[in-house]
Amino acid sequence: MTKIPDREVIVEIGAEGGSITLFGVRSPRGWLYSRSVDEVIDEERSQHASNIVNSWEAALGLLDQDPWHMLSPQHVHPEFRRQILAAVQKRFESGDDPWGRMEKWRKLCEGTNDSGQSTIG
Repeated sequence: MTKIPDREVIVEIGAEGGSITLFGVRSPRGWLYSRSVDEVIDEERSQHASNIVNSWEAALGLLDQDPWHMLSPQHVHPEFRRQILAAVQKRFESGDDPWGRMEKWRKLCEGTNDSGQSTIG
């Protein structure tokens, strides 16, 4: 019997009434990714999962189905902090950041808290 590998949270993003999570699974050929959207609409909870993709570009494509960079970052996998920060920075190139999300992403990805101290062990 083949063991199904454990999913790891690559990035978790809070949204009003739910969350968006990009999961990753380590495989012999590299990471495999899938997106899960958990939301509450009219007091009904629903969860939607995407197909599995096998490239970072495709994983970003899954996230780009929503304006994820404009939402509230909750968690970023330590191995993906630079990639996530670069992706967020690219999406903010237009300069439109009315809620100051870029700073929140930067702090989370660089492992610093509000006082600028490192939160990485």
